[in-house]
Amino acid sequence: MKSEQLFAIVAIVAIVVAGAVLITTTLPLQGASSNNPNYIWVSASGFASSRPTQAIVLLTVNGSGITTALATTNISVTLNTLNSSLEKYVNNNSTLIKTLSYSLDKVYNKSAYVAVESLRVIIPNIRNVSPLLGEISSVPNVYVSEVAAALSDSQATALRSQALKNALANATAQARALAGNRTLTLHNISINSYYIYPYSLGASAALLKSDVTPAFFGGENKVVESITTTFSYT
Repeated sequence: MKSEQLFAIVAIVAIVVAGAVLITTTLPLQGASSNNPNYIWVSASGFASSRPTQAIVLLTVNGSGITTALATTNISVTLNTLNSSLEKYVNNNSTLIKTLSYSLDKVYNKSAYVAVESLRVIIPNIRNVSPLLGEISSVPNVYVSEVAAALSDSQATALRSQALKNALANATAQARALAGNRTLTLHNISINSYYIYPYSLGASAALLKSDVTPAFFGGENKVVESITTTFSYT
């Protein structure tokens, strides 16, 4: 093809399609020919959102004593009490309770030792978070570091699939705006990035030692997929 037959178009298109959000896109084109098709490169994103069905609770447990043995014994007693409280909230599945860290140190400038264990607990039913927080607030030496809503594996898979469909619909709409009524052929899809954005997090740990049971609001999570596609038309 002769050079004078070639041209380039740079377009910024603003389109919202069925829950798909546009990322600014540059679309280089080539001249048309029945044997040499035009190619359109499109970058777009799509999202899908839902209310999480589960939650993650981060806990810190302390135990102290004048010896390392006594500090260890005291934290063990507290952990046993805590585990008894957690059982019904994790459906008796101990694998949902994970130790993140453990330390046993001498208290500075004192003849005492303190043991500290950090735990991550997955609560399968997010509706149980508020009663859980109220119950463990009465357990001495147990502190809540963070509470966050979380998508289950099945939720995340379903939302990713929907977000990808919306991203492809967005990309196709952009390509259609340039190709007009010509027949489009999709050649390639590349996933650039994948993110989950929480719309809100959990209750304040400051409430957990009060007389009022904290109310936890899970909000929604949004899954965003970013893709790059290649289309052709003749």
